[in-house]
Amino acid sequence: MSFSQWFKNLPWDFKFVIVVMMFRPFIDQYYSLSIPGLGISPLEVFSGLTYIALISGVVLRRSKAHSVSGGAMRVLGYVFTLNLLLSWDGNFSIWWLSFILKSTFVFVLYGYYEKTILFREDVLNIFKVYGFGAVVSAGYFVFYALTAGGETQVSRGFVRFTGGYADIFIISIYTFIALALMQFFYYRAESSINRRRYLYGLLVVNAYAIFVLLNINHNLSNIVYVVMTLMFLAQVFKVRGVIPALLSSGLIVVALFYYSNGADRFVELLGTEMEVARGDEDAGRMFHGRMDRWMYLYDDWQKQNTVSLFLGASLSDSEYKIPYFTGITHNEYLRMAFSSGIVGFGLYLFFIVSMFISVYRHNYRPLKFMGYNLLVILFLFSFTSVPLMYQSLMLPMMALFVYISKFSDTEKSND
Repeated sequence: MSFSQWFKNLPWDFKFVIVVMMFRPFIDQYYSLSIPGLGISPLEVFSGLTYIALISGVVLRRSKAHSVSGGAMRVLGYVFTLNLLLSWDGNFSIWWLSFILKSTFVFVLYGYYEKTILFREDVLNIFKVYGFGAVVSAGYFVFYALTAGGETQVSRGFVRFTGGYADIFIISIYTFIALALMQFFYYRAESSINRRRYLYGLLVVNAYAIFVLLNINHNLSNIVYVVMTLMFLAQVFKVRGVIPALLSSGLIVVALFYYSNGADRFVELLGTEMEVARGDEDAGRMFHGRMDRWMYLYDDWQKQNTVSLFLGASLSDSEYKIPYFTGITHNEYLRMAFSSGIVGFGLYLFFIVSMFISVYRHNYRPLKFMGYNLLVILFLFSFTSVPLMYQSLMLPMMALFVYISKFSDTEKSND
């Protein structure tokens, strides 16, 4: 089935989600604009409309199948949302409404996908749409980096280019999803001609990934890239044999030496952590100062009553009750623990573990490999960021997770 035929047969709400996904890289650029009279950005408007489309699908459509990981995500969504609403001080504002929608988006999205994604073609076409978005994002980033335009930040003596987006994590999202997609299509290619074509694509995407890494100067992104690359090489060697693995390695080596100072820059970025290890710096300065914040917030959290420690922040009297739900923690695991209690933290870990089991048991190898890649992205970035709040990442990621958790993929497909 062609993409146009597939799109034509979709319900209106799914069409809207696909269109938003396609234009998301454009929309993300206007995060700082404010619509006169509303005080919100075009990005927030589109996010709100997407939320309405998702809710309509959840309400009007019956679920076709459920899974263990889906159950964990639903319960986590209930616990998180209930705590968030009960923590409200009663003062309504556009910011508060926008924050509720942003914070609960991933849970509504997962429930929507459970009722909407039925075939492998649904996931593959979402990948195609997102691939278009990744190309657009790359164009923006290269233009801004080469012309010294867009937003910049200074970190540890290095300039970080955001490529016109709110922060560097959005650039990392588009870059690593693009890399995962190219690895997926190479792995999926049946003929040697198609594999060769995607091999060239891998060279381009890897070169671009290194270009991004050297301009955003973000250590965890470097680690994610290395892990994804090693996983890909291991899989190619296992399935395709020695020669394709060596060819892939050669292309990646070329990309790794796109700039000769890449390794030196990586070591310099680890300077603070190395000083802490030698005892020359306080441990709180680790991870760009996040360790100090984690210890401070943890100290506040563990002073709360036992019930709130288990069930969530709504039952505590902490002055950080609302901030616990935001990205102030710069750590998804701690955000879940502080906002939704030990129960929420356990549910989030259970979701990741159950998804790993689902991916491991999946029968369609290309999607299985893609699932491992996305799990790596989610698992690692959860240590220094809050990926569940980034819609650009959740839109493609949860589509694959829902499909893999629901279907073993032994059935035939039209792809």
